[in-house]
Amino acid sequence: MDKFLAILILFLGLQCSSQPTRNINLYIDNVVIYSVDKDGLYRYDLSTDKSIKITTLNEIFIDNSLTFINDSVVVIGYKGQIINEARDKVTGERLICPCSSTDSLIVRGLVGSYKYDRYTLYKQTYQAVNITNQKSWLYQTIDYEHKEMDTLTVTTTKFNFDGDIISIADTVYRCNNISYSSDGLTFCKPERFYSSSNSVKNKQVYSKKGNLYLRENNTETLILEYDGHFDPKFGSGYYQPTLSPDGNKVIFRYLAGFLKSGSGLFELDLKTMKKMKLTKDDYFHPTYSPDGRYLLIGKTQHQYKNDIYIFDLKTKKRKKIGKGALFTWRK
Repeated sequence: MDKFLAILILFLGLQCSSQPTRNINLYIDNVVIYSVDKDGLYRYDLSTDKSIKITTLNEIFIDNSLTFINDSVVVIGYKGQIINEARDKVTGERLICPCSSTDSLIVRGLVGSYKYDRYTLYKQTYQAVNITNQKSWLYQTIDYEHKEMDTLTVTTTKFNFDGDIISIADTVYRCNNISYSSDGLTFCKPERFYSSSNSVKNKQVYSKKGNLYLRENNTETLILEYDGHFDPKFGSGYYQPTLSPDGNKVIFRYLAGFLKSGSGLFELDLKTMKKMKLTKDDYFHPTYSPDGRYLLIGKTQHQYKNDIYIFDLKTKKRKKIGKGALFTWRK
């Protein structure tokens, strides 16, 4: 009996040793989703080095609008039409003039004259796309109503899969002579030179006016201070930070300033605070792959058409995977 048991244990041991060791990194889904303006969405798989088209969307897409809401559904926004219109000023007194009874209340002025408020109306539409079965549906709309340089009203409407409205929210901004530009419009929303990273283990890195800050457990620390002259028109300093999957490193873009050299991508170790330059050229929106081995980066070639690369952090080599407007790793 003891001899039989020993033989059985030996046999099972040989069976187990013949099984390949599972390398967890091989099972991480390094897949990129990217958009091509006036064309649609594409999927690139690093393991096969192939791109396939997911869906056709004949639109111009909004910057920074390609995001996953789960592992199968991605949301992308596209631009709407800009409408400029003048509306009668309302003060509670009707102008005395030979007007029809349907005229609105307007500010008192010269007989027969009108005074108006100028409005800019703009809509952004967001589409949800299932990258597995290619189904798509209206996800949300964002309406901007900009009155002069006084008030910006932002209305966000969200929809369910059947197209029914599930929520409507209004946010009102007072301009206070502070403005920013987006999609060819000037709005009074004062966060032009601010960008923040993803959150990992209660950590978040953000840039503000060229400086880089670490927010951890409700404590904020300046980790990189831009030592040049901050350029409010073209931007300068440290931008677009992204934390590594383990939260120990941050990748970011450095802008040396208008017509200055030294721009590129850098990686900062948050434990040692050592900074390493990765590229000489200026790339934008660097993001870590799910396994932390690669970076997804873009390089501007001309409007609405960027070169998209995968950068290997071990070999420091890059690989071009396509041309497009927006890009992101599959979560």
